[in-house]
Amino acid sequence: MDMSTTDRKQVSEALTAFVDVWSASDTAHDVGGALQCSEADALADLMRAVGHSEAAEHWVNAHRAHDEPGDEHYITAPDDLIRALENIEAQWASVTFEHGDPDAFGAGHLVLDRGDEERLAITELTDRPDDDPQREITGWTYQAEVRHDGSWQVCGGGECDRAHMARLVAYARAWASCGNGTLAQIPA
Repeated sequence: MDMSTTDRKQVSEALTAFVDVWSASDTAHDVGGALQCSEADALADLMRAVGHSEAAEHWVNAHRAHDEPGDEHYITAPDDLIRALENIEAQWASVTFEHGDPDAFGAGHLVLDRGDEERLAITELTDRPDDDPQREITGWTYQAEVRHDGSWQVCGGGECDRAHMARLVAYARAWASCGNGTLAQIPA
């Protein structure tokens, strides 16, 4: 099919409008789980092709949250969250990421630090006691903290279940990108 310049312009405008509308992360979370893997990939590829890489990741992650073992995008939520936090650490030089025993950290299972003065502590919520090897992670609590007079003070945070992990990742990205004193501006 040979398209005229006018036709190409109309297609380009329609494509841009489509991607702009469908790039909303709340749309991804509402619809992503209903898509087949190939549909999620096609939509993400389209968004990447027109420069909406972050929206593409939102769609794949929203879809992935509903995948089951054996599905193409399936990954355990803890691994997915760890990967996202490692990406945040790589993107912001002032941020370091650690994970392990909350008793050792004095904070959550997963911690993003900005020096010794600010941190985002993420604690796993499970369906059974911490010492039960059969426990499953059902969600997380997270809190942004600032050291003041030698002790940690909570500045913000929230809680999410596995299906809404992208909210936690968005909060962590916002935390990493903001400076001290702007934590209250981050939506929970």
